[in-house]
Amino acid sequence: NLRNFLAIHDNSLMRAPTTGMIENDVIFGGDELLDTALEKAIDVYDPALIVVHGSVIPFLIGDDIQGISQIVSQRRGVKIISLNSPNYKGTQMDGYLDVIQHYINEVMEEPKEKKSGSVNLLGVFPAEYNWRNDEREVHRLLTALGLEINCVLTGQETRVADIIAAPQAEANVLFYPELGRPGAQLMQERFGIPYID
Repeated sequence: NLRNFLAIHDNSLMRAPTTGMIENDVIFGGDELLDTALEKAIDVYDPALIVVHGSVIPFLIGDDIQGISQIVSQRRGVKIISLNSPNYKGTQMDGYLDVIQHYINEVMEEPKEKKSGSVNLLGVFPAEYNWRNDEREVHRLLTALGLEINCVLTGQETRVADIIAAPQAEANVLFYPELGRPGAQLMQERFGIPYID
């Protein structure tokens, strides 16, 4: 019972499969339903990464979203991140920062080498007003300085491979500092990448 919602978010089509919980699942728990939905998502989409974002009900009834995600990830060899940010707790920005922290801790890999003259753009927040034009202009300016954009966290065209390779950059540039700083500090701690505020 995998329901697939195709949503328009900032004019880009994205897949958002759901478990499709019904009343019985709320009463008896949805762990098995999540397991089945993850298996089907892997079979249908063959993803490099799955991000599980639970809604209010699974958190309220105590479903083991993280545990099921880990089991399926190990069983199928697909990276699965489960977020602990139900929409009744925190802000949209808190959820964004949670995703970035997971990307840094669970997806990014220790670089074998650095890409000379490359930077990451951190703190890009697709919900901000005029963010696309701002990103385009920052990209233009950095390129004019002779810098290569290694990864945009998180941009409209960011791929899993970009996130994995983000630690290869020589520095991080903060797009919106209030959003980019926590990730930049964590990347500096984990990978020794300095950041420009």
